[in-house]
Amino acid sequence: MIHEHCFRSMNTDVSAWLWHTDSRVAALALREVEAFFQMAHTRFTRFDSTSELSALNASSGKAFAASAQLFEVVELAARYSALTNGLFNPTIIGALEAAGYDRTFEALRARSDLPETPSSSIKSMAEIKLDRTRRTITLPKGTRLDLGGIAKGWAVQQAAQQLAKYGPCLVDAGGDIMTLGIVPGTTHWMIEIADPFDRASDVTSLRVRDRAVATSGIDRRKWQRGDTWHHHVIDPRTGQSAASDAMSVTVIAPTTVEAEVYAKAVFVLGADAGLYLIETQPTLAACVVTTGGEALISSSFQEYLDVLFTYAATPTL
Repeated sequence: MIHEHCFRSMNTDVSAWLWHTDSRVAALALREVEAFFQMAHTRFTRFDSTSELSALNASSGKAFAASAQLFEVVELAARYSALTNGLFNPTIIGALEAAGYDRTFEALRARSDLPETPSSSIKSMAEIKLDRTRRTITLPKGTRLDLGGIAKGWAVQQAAQQLAKYGPCLVDAGGDIMTLGIVPGTTHWMIEIADPFDRASDVTSLRVRDRAVATSGIDRRKWQRGDTWHHHVIDPRTGQSAASDAMSVTVIAPTTVEAEVYAKAVFVLGADAGLYLIETQPTLAACVVTTGGEALISSSFQEYLDVLFTYAATPTL
């Protein structure tokens, strides 16, 4: 039978499902998932001055002896920043803070007195020195990192791989999803993607097996500062909230890290350029819901498509 465990961690809702014949074993395995996420939150949050990430950000200009987990995530961040030509760039933390995202989103929503502040310069991830032998990270002076998205994707991937030792599983952290194995008698997991214009409805239903899904959107994480609306998807090229025609982007990929990274990159680029990028990556598929209410899909997205609800799907070649 399928066992479910839900909890909150890394500032989002997390759910894990495991198929197992022994309820006791399943409960123990699912509790291990929660413990792992709480460890990841403690290590990677930028909102706690005692976290390892905060210590790294405070080490500006000096070699920082990192844990294996932090080193791995920063190394992944540097790799995918290069692969996306800087469209994914965790050094945007200053720009996020300048836009008003300087505390957890729950605390941010409770404030109405957010004055306008100037933006902050964004560095290149290529300037960060990574020493695998000594496992040290050296940030250039003035450089800090926000690893929220990629750390969440990494945590989902790691948790799913551990859970899969017990049986078929699915882990979902705020829309970052990993599926491994399938429940006996089935051929896939069914995943529904919420409509960014109506959270009570869905845009599409997907058939997924041994794949990751990530959705990035601005329907929830947006706020007003002064007379300007901001959201959390920063365009590293401008240091401002991305001026995109995307309302939400869903990417299917081999890993949750890839899905998370490319969902952000596609969002920054916008529908046309973003889907063109996806077409150059044979292992990826994407769906973009535009601000005009269209659902545009990459050619490979059709392989996973079960139902596209109230939208007219337009394959982009």
